[in-house]
Amino acid sequence: MKQAIIIALTVAITNLLLAWLRRPRSVKQKNLVVLPKFVLYLGITVGAGSGGLTAVLWLTGEGWGMVALSSVFVLLAIVLMIAYFNYRILYNVDGFTYRNWLGFSRRYAYKEITGINENNRDVKLYVGRRMVVVESIASGRREFLAAVKVAYRKASDGVAIPKQKREKMDIFHGNVQDSGGIVVMYCILTLILASLTIYLAIRAVQQPQGLDIVLVFGGMLIVWIIYCLVSIHVGRNPDVYGDKIFPQIAIANCNSYPKCNKL
Repeated sequence: MKQAIIIALTVAITNLLLAWLRRPRSVKQKNLVVLPKFVLYLGITVGAGSGGLTAVLWLTGEGWGMVALSSVFVLLAIVLMIAYFNYRILYNVDGFTYRNWLGFSRRYAYKEITGINENNRDVKLYVGRRMVVVESIASGRREFLAAVKVAYRKASDGVAIPKQKREKMDIFHGNVQDSGGIVVMYCILTLILASLTIYLAIRAVQQPQGLDIVLVFGGMLIVWIIYCLVSIHVGRNPDVYGDKIFPQIAIANCNSYPKCNKL
């Protein structure tokens, strides 16, 4: 029960932080798009706190379920810090250089852009088969997108960037904003819960008194998988379920459902 409360509080706090981070921000250095420093501070804070907790629990030899859970937050903190230092877009009159959160970098000319998807919080620019993700929380994104649109018109005789409303592989059929991000979140949380359940089950074989926590995490995993499947089904068929169910089940991120957009 304690672990379930911690996870629920963490998800709620994370959603509030993301809503705050998505506010438009400018960056001091011109022609640059970066993640806000809050991402770094959050990574350091979460990493230090969860890392210290993990060390204490490991040394005391108690609470293996909490050890596994806090270790997950250590990994998430590391990912946040890596993303902060790697992600950036540097642009000028000739084009832009995009470096993703993994550190892979590539230079593009504005005339190479083949499409844009602004239906999601994260704006996506398409360059052939490649995709440039302009993160919703990034500082300087408004200035960059405005510069891209102006530069593309100049390079293409006044023609605007073609709109790409829906990705080729969209499990929600274009009805949900940031469908790729939602699917990634579903997969990550499923892997975390599955890993914790398997780890605790192995521990329970050696220490049978830990069986209760295995049942708790196993139940959470089953409920989460059911929620994901129902969410995908409802998100693919919003007109069938109406404006009462769809916003709650499909994260209230609607693209093509008029009633939902008015909420």
